[in-house]
Amino acid sequence: MLRAGLLLALLSAVPLQAQTPAEDARSAASEGRYADAAARFKEALRLEPKNASLHLGLGLALQALKDFPKAAAALEEAAKLGPDAPAPYYSLGLLYEAAASDPAAFGEPKTEAVQRRYRHKALKAWERFLKTEKDSKRLEAGRAHLERVKEELR
Repeated sequence: MLRAGLLLALLSAVPLQAQTPAEDARSAASEGRYADAAARFKEALRLEPKNASLHLGLGLALQALKDFPKAAAALEEAAKLGPDAPAPYYSLGLLYEAAASDPAAFGEPKTEAVQRRYRHKALKAWERFLKTEKDSKRLEAGRAHLERVKEELR
C-alpha cells in the first residue's frame, strides 16, 4: 500500500507534457476564446513564421474579434504561404465582400472607390478559391459569391 501511494505521489509530481502554442491556440479558438487564441497563434508564429495554417488560425481569430484589417493581413499571409489551400481565399472573399459593404469596419470611408477596391479584392479571392477548392458544395457557394461580386462591379 505504501509503495502504491509513493508511486502515485511521484507520478503526480511529474508535470504532464505541455501543449504547444499551436495546440493551445486551436483549443482556445474551439472554445470561443478568440483573444486568447489570437495571442497563442502569435506565439506559435514566432516559432513557425512560415506556417500557413497558423496564419489562417490567427486571421480567423482576429476576424471573430472584429479586427478586420489585421485579420485580412493574416489571411493574405496564409494565402501567400499556402497558395493551394482554399480556406484563406474563402475567408478573404467573405471579409472583402463585407468590407465593400461597410468599409468603416476597416477604418475607411464609404466611398465608391473604396467599395470598388474591396469588391476587386473579393473577386480575386473568389477566383482563387474556385481554382483550389475540390468540394462541389463549396464550389457552388464560391460561384454564387463570385457572381454576386461581378454583378456589384457592373
